[in-house]
Amino acid sequence: LRVPQDIPSRKHDPGTSFLSVYRTWILSAGLGMLFVAPLMLYTADWLRHFSWKTVREQSLLFVLVVSALLIMGLAAALFSHSSNAYLIAIFFILPMLIWAAIHFGLWGALLFSSATVITLVQLTAAGYGPFSAESVSTAEAVMKLQSYLWSVIIASLFTGLATEKLRSARDELSESKKKLQLIFDTLPYGIQENTPDGVIIYSN
Repeated sequence: LRVPQDIPSRKHDPGTSFLSVYRTWILSAGLGMLFVAPLMLYTADWLRHFSWKTVREQSLLFVLVVSALLIMGLAAALFSHSSNAYLIAIFFILPMLIWAAIHFGLWGALLFSSATVITLVQLTAAGYGPFSAESVSTAEAVMKLQSYLWSVIIASLFTGLATEKLRSARDELSESKKKLQLIFDTLPYGIQENTPDGVIIYSN
């Protein structure tokens, strides 16, 4: 999508309600349907296993989410006159999104991307950003925004999923090694592993 150079933000549909914006977003076969269901499932699982230890371990994720919300809000307030400057400011949250997916798995990707997209949808509906500037209605602006964000959100979700699969495989391998080590250590027979030079590598 081509972004016009420094087009001022345009406010449309001043009577547009909060719910009508998200009804357009979720029912338009876009980003809304992509992560609403998995986010609800992961949130329910997180609440079911809630503990203060988990909160402390994931505190950096919550800090990142709040920081991203502040960046988007400040960008909308400071760069409302320049769509391109606003868009450049939003770029700063994209590395944070990928980092959240890598370090916190699919839960991090879902939480961060949900907060990001919901905030950007509302800001776009309020008339901020390049897609609002070049659109004639709120619905059109929101559709253009989600088209822009689609690839980024998909990448973060796949990154989070791959991170979880890798972490799960690593845990299974570690557990298998512990079981095998226990078997070797308790066998009534001697087992020894040597190099071709005769150096002992392992012996029970």
